[in-house]
Amino acid sequence: MNCKGFATLEVISVLIIISILIFIAVPKISTMFDQVTLDYELKTLATQIELTRSLNRSASIRPEIFSISDCGKVIQLTIRTGKSNYQIQQNAIDLREVHNLSKGFSITASDRKLLTIRFDSAGQYFGNSGVITLKSPLQNQAQIIFDSVGRWRGARE
Repeated sequence: MNCKGFATLEVISVLIIISILIFIAVPKISTMFDQVTLDYELKTLATQIELTRSLNRSASIRPEIFSISDCGKVIQLTIRTGKSNYQIQQNAIDLREVHNLSKGFSITASDRKLLTIRFDSAGQYFGNSGVITLKSPLQNQAQIIFDSVGRWRGARE
C-alpha cells in the first residue's frame, strides 16, 4: 500500500524536538532582553546626569519658554526610589519629563544624599561619594559610581 502523508509517530517526534528547542531558547531570550533593557536604563540615567552637568555649566533654564537666562538657579537630577523614576528640575520646577524605569526595574542609592545630584557652574559634582544601583527583574545590576573627587562612571556587574 502506498500511503502519502505523515505517520502519527513522526508528527509526535517533530513536536517533541520543537518543544525541547523552545524550552532551551526562551530563558536565553528573556535573559538577553533583561540585559538589553538594563543597558538602556543605565545609558539613559548616565545621559540625564550628563545633561544636568551640562545645563549647570552653560546657563540656567526657564522651563516655561525653555530659553537661556542668567538667573543662577541650580539644576539638579532628583531620584525617587519609591516610584522608580527620576527627573531634571530647577528649584522644584520640572525641566524634563519624569523618566519612569521599565516595569520591574528599581533604583537605589547607597547614600540618601545621592538622590539629589547637583553640579556647580564648573561642572564639578558636589555631593557624597557612593553608588546608584539599577536592578532588573532578573536581579542583574548596573551602577553609577560617584567618587570622592567628583568624578562619576557607569559599571555593570
